[in-house]
Amino acid sequence: MRNKVLIVDDESMICEVGVEMFDMLGYEAFSAETLEAAVEVWKVNHADIGLVILDLNLRGVTGIEVFTALKEIDGSINGALASGEFIESDAPKFKALGFIDILLKPYKLNTLQELCGKYLEG
Repeated sequence: MRNKVLIVDDESMICEVGVEMFDMLGYEAFSAETLEAAVEVWKVNHADIGLVILDLNLRGVTGIEVFTALKEIDGSINGALASGEFIESDAPKFKALGFIDILLKPYKLNTLQELCGKYLEG
């Protein structure tokens, strides 16, 4: 059952707050701060993860690169790209890459709740 979330962000505070927000919504969330950590979590838990939130800019890698690596393991990924700064004209490019949504940081609880309703089971 795909009812868990993976948050990929190189800022530990964003990961911690994100995990707490999903907990408040009644969902379990994992976090990873690097490409390697995200791949490890995804390898073990991809059958249970229905939503992945990826920071656009990580240290030494982009969220797009992480998304691509996770997709190679299991192509049924629902990935949302997150950024503190977002240029509206970039949205079609990100959607064309397969992202389901683009989130502006800091996350808003109601936005996360909407994503849960769309992409998580149970």
